[in-house]
Amino acid sequence: TAVAATSTGDYTVVFIGTETGHLKKVVVETSSIAIEYGDVKVDEGAIVNADLHLDQKAMHLYVMTERRVSKVKVQECKLYKTCWDCLNRKDPYCGWCSLENKCSLRSDCQDAAKDPLSWISYKSGRCTTITSVTPNQLQRTTARTLDLAIENLPKLPGQFLCAFTIGDKTLTTEAVKKTNGVGCITPRTDFLPSIPAGQHNITAKLSVRSTNGPDFVTTRFMFFDCNTYSSCTQCVSSDFPCDWCVD
Repeated sequence: TAVAATSTGDYTVVFIGTETGHLKKVVVETSSIAIEYGDVKVDEGAIVNADLHLDQKAMHLYVMTERRVSKVKVQECKLYKTCWDCLNRKDPYCGWCSLENKCSLRSDCQDAAKDPLSWISYKSGRCTTITSVTPNQLQRTTARTLDLAIENLPKLPGQFLCAFTIGDKTLTTEAVKKTNGVGCITPRTDFLPSIPAGQHNITAKLSVRSTNGPDFVTTRFMFFDCNTYSSCTQCVSSDFPCDWCVD
């Protein structure tokens, strides 16, 4: 049997070559629990040679069959584009780098040492998430402060911003950090795009970011306009808190 073992962080990782030309990736969690988290096709149908070798930095594995020698990465963190995909892969090498919005090695996450929530391993299973926005929708002609409840928000110095993206337009406002999230005012109403004819609302991507960084958590937020309804029946039966004013 072709087997090689190494460690990353607190985990032992075992690579197993098969008789069908595949490389199995297994993380050993305890003395009695091991999870297969990857299966790489190296040389389909060929027996993997027993001599599996890690390179000097233990970042690649040399896998040999009768027909070829393959250099295989021990991790493919960059393939996973969301926090959930990153953690659900259960790759012990990979974690979600919150403030850089990427799946990466711990060593490739700039603020990993400053806050345990800056680099989230699969074992923690806790992505930074906006759990609620209050209010959760707003009349387009009104501006007010929104309260965003955020789980697992990294505690880092510096200014946070709220970004409202509608189409190709992004408007930012300052975010005030709170115990369980942030508060931020909606953009000036004259900066918001118009609601298209025949529609009653527009949906923005609402995200929180650091001043110089990418978005690290995102949700949706709706701006509606009661003035787009032309009859009492349409107005009071709409999905929004609209009232019909009778002169």
